Amino acid sequence: MELQPAYALPFSAAAALGMASWCLLMAWLINRFRARLSPEVITKVHRVMGVCVLVLALYFAVAFVQSLLG
Repeated sequence: MELQPAYALPFSAAAALGMASWCLLMAWLINRFRARLSPEVITKVHRVMGVCVLVLALYFAVAFVQSLLG
């Protein structure tokens, strides 16, 4: 599939919807299991998920720069 300017808006809308859904799902899960989980576990889950998101962002940023350079 070739990138076209017309795909920018649907892509950004889908990305925003995906991020919002992810955040809402995490908030719902943490709220639902809050009684069973200690605050330390909840903090660790937040940190691990944050690191995962950062690693994915870095991976895609590097892939993007590599694609620009050829």
